Amino acid sequence: MPTEYFLYYEELDWCEKIRQLGYEIKMVGEGKVIHKASASVKSNSPLQTFYMTRNRLIFINRFASTNQFSLFWKYFNWIVVPQKTFTFLINQDLEGLKAFKQAISAAKTYLNNKALPLEKYQAAA
Repeated sequence: MPTEYFLYYEELDWCEKIRQLGYEIKMVGEGKVIHKASASVKSNSPLQTFYMTRNRLIFINRFASTNQFSLFWKYFNWIVVPQKTFTFLINQDLEGLKAFKQAISAAKTYLNNKALPLEKYQAAA
């Protein structure tokens, strides 16, 4: 599994690589997995915001064509960033907004340099 992500999107990356190799991803309906969502990271926490945002940008860069990525980047900057910023401000979630901005910055650093180590979320002490 790819190590670039740390949290979130690693299984999607894995599946996409498998799909690109010509294999099919199938579901076994009889299988049973017990997964407690948000057990290690609280839902809507700054930590979740950081890694979901950063990793979404890394994932789309890894698997989208140049045209797809360009279209996605426009959508992200013109629609997602203003909407998320507004939501964080309305909810007075300044830590969430900080994590969102840090995630975008960390993703841009990764996309420009393609180098690790990746920046980690820096919570205010």
